[in-house]
Amino acid sequence: MFNVRVRGIYATAITRLCMDWGFRIVQPTETIIDRFRLTDLKEPPDITIKDLESKDGIIIIGLRRAVEEVLKKLEIYFPEVIVLKCLMPIRSIVKGIVKDFRNGEYIVEVKPNIYGVLKGNFRIGDVITVSVAKTSFTRNNYLKLSSSLWIKGRYAYLIQDSKVIVSRHIRDRNIRRELSSLGLLFKEKGWGVKWRSSAQYANIPSLMEELKKLYEKAREILKSSEKTPYVELIDGEYIAKVIFPSTTKIELDKIRSKTIPTVYKHHIYKSSGKIGSVLVDFAEKILNEFNVDVVSGDLHEFMIELLRQRSKVEILHIKPSGEIISLTPGSIIEINKEKLILKRRLTAGGRYDGLNIPKEEGDYDIMEVKPNEWTITHSYYSKNRVLKGRYININTPPEITYKYIKYIDLIVDIVILPNGEVKILDLEEFDKLCSEGVVSSYIRTKVNNIISSFNTAQ
Repeated sequence: MFNVRVRGIYATAITRLCMDWGFRIVQPTETIIDRFRLTDLKEPPDITIKDLESKDGIIIIGLRRAVEEVLKKLEIYFPEVIVLKCLMPIRSIVKGIVKDFRNGEYIVEVKPNIYGVLKGNFRIGDVITVSVAKTSFTRNNYLKLSSSLWIKGRYAYLIQDSKVIVSRHIRDRNIRRELSSLGLLFKEKGWGVKWRSSAQYANIPSLMEELKKLYEKAREILKSSEKTPYVELIDGEYIAKVIFPSTTKIELDKIRSKTIPTVYKHHIYKSSGKIGSVLVDFAEKILNEFNVDVVSGDLHEFMIELLRQRSKVEILHIKPSGEIISLTPGSIIEINKEKLILKRRLTAGGRYDGLNIPKEEGDYDIMEVKPNEWTITHSYYSKNRVLKGRYININTPPEITYKYIKYIDLIVDIVILPNGEVKILDLEEFDKLCSEGVVSSYIRTKVNNIISSFNTAQ
């Protein structure tokens, strides 16, 4: 049984799932204690689950086995999620080999075909001990490495050539003073101590015992004469990002509703920005206090009305890597429950992907968005209203909120030329994402079925 700490806008739904899966909830918030009638366990977590910065999913960080177990469960429940796993755990300590020197930094191979950058003074071919300061989720980006080693414990880190640091999540001044004094008392030459947030719940003997063990481990690592590259001396904290499409957010609504009244599209609006979050909280307060069951539909209609009042609608195009691209906004031509049609003025210059024709002055795009569909259609026209071609973007069902549409791009696109010829773009890149486990077999089947439907129609 793993200990799990949960935070963020998905906390109620994720807590419910973790409890159903047999995990133990530790360090819960007062809200979660109240909703689930939990005992306030203060033990350190094996993993922490919290929001992505964009609020469009979660990040899971901690013990590798526990992270992998949660991922396995999530992918069974929500096969349409996008999963990004770190190439190397953060704060892991590994033997790497210096491969090159570029732009003032050394390129170090820490695992076969996994590289990081490091400042210092080395020779090409040196086998060196490094710590992973910042991880990466794609081989296209280098890790950030450090020569200062981090030794991980449940309550503290030892950090080479550092001072005593107390986690910013420990806010009690008396506890901060006690931990600072304890760290200074037990600080050894060449090492500093960073107290983790869980240290505030531990007793002094437990903290002293951990520091003792961490210093022993540090001495063992420094004495290591291992000269074989790629040897991992200490496993750090494993990290995975899980990006939720609209379908997953709606399923999480249903799970949350088993614990507390939940409006339709709760998680979509909570992740949409401050206005959406405030409106959801207000609507659910009405549901909870007055037992009203019509707020869900009314709130959704109100959000659509807010969108209708906008002169321009933002378009957020999320790549499977998590990168968010803002496309040229559009003006609303038509909006209802079934679809949203936008007109986008395009900038002249360059060529249309797949169509291989120039973008000219006065060109515009008629963009058709349906909230339950896995495609978005772009119809490109000249200033004389002549159709230049259609571009079908394959993506997760889009979210339509009070200010934007948002979806996860699934890389593959379909181009239809004016003569009816069909072209499939970027299938090789999509296949690579499938083989790497970023997208599931469920999504692969969805995409292949969409491609087949267009090929059959021609």
